[in-house]
Amino acid sequence: MQETFSFPKTRLTWISKKVNFVEHIYIWDNAGCFNNGNRNIKDFAKYIETVFNINLGDFYYTFLEIEDRKGSRTLFIDKLIKLLEEKLDGLDNSAWLYLRTLFQRHFQIPIH
Repeated sequence: MQETFSFPKTRLTWISKKVNFVEHIYIWDNAGCFNNGNRNIKDFAKYIETVFNINLGDFYYTFLEIEDRKGSRTLFIDKLIKLLEEKLDGLDNSAWLYLRTLFQRHFQIPIH
């Protein structure tokens, strides 16, 4: 029995730099995130190109450029981690302020 695949009605298009997506492809590949790590990276890249409407070109060459970077070689992944940490910190602060306000109202403590 062959599985069928259909795209959602709204198609996503990658608008960031291609090199940023190549970082993702290699990190997902290295982590074995799909098919229990049993996949060909070239086929995986072609699938990703289709799903996210992007032409990665020679992604092997792009990976070599990533490998040759000075300093951090995972610039985009590092940026995403920082953005997520900031988001989580903001949620932590929001939750704390909400709980503080509830506590003050419950115990009728004046807010300064």
